[in-house]
Amino acid sequence: MRILLLLRIFFNLFTRLYAADSVVVHSPDKKGSVSVYYKDKITYTINYGEETILQPSLIDLVLENGQRLSDDLKLLKKSITSHDEKIISSVPEKKKVIINNYNELTLQFRQPYTILFRVYNDGVAYRIITRFKDSITIKNEVALFNFNPNKKVLLPIVEPRKDEDRFHTSFEELYQLKLI
Repeated sequence: MRILLLLRIFFNLFTRLYAADSVVVHSPDKKGSVSVYYKDKITYTINYGEETILQPSLIDLVLENGQRLSDDLKLLKKSITSHDEKIISSVPEKKKVIINNYNELTLQFRQPYTILFRVYNDGVAYRIITRFKDSITIKNEVALFNFNPNKKVLLPIVEPRKDEDRFHTSFEELYQLKLI
């Protein structure tokens, strides 16, 4: 009986220690989910149903002085909220009423920044919000996407133009189906 009790206590402690460095957020329809890990660095995984759509992928910001936002990660607060609203478009193109339904994860770190993840029924987005007292210069944004190999993905490939800047568009390129 004592051994069983000790095993149960050990299992609970192990589960809490592991869970303390990660959190899972589901889409409103419960078909999709995002798992965010924040122990030594910040990575996230996206699942839809039983399939992993995105393998652990790193996100970070590198400041001009070389400091990374993920240096010395200490979580202050985490929360998950649900949002379900309708946006009425003043100039409707495809739809007059836009459904804005998502679950949002907020991770606030001791370093002066917060990361928001929004999980929709048909997509995922993240946003990094800094809380520095003074202005900062971002040297590099790290956004590594680890897709499953031998899968097809739709993406806009911006072709450089001779007479224009490479960033000539607001991603209005045609989406191409590519094998990754």
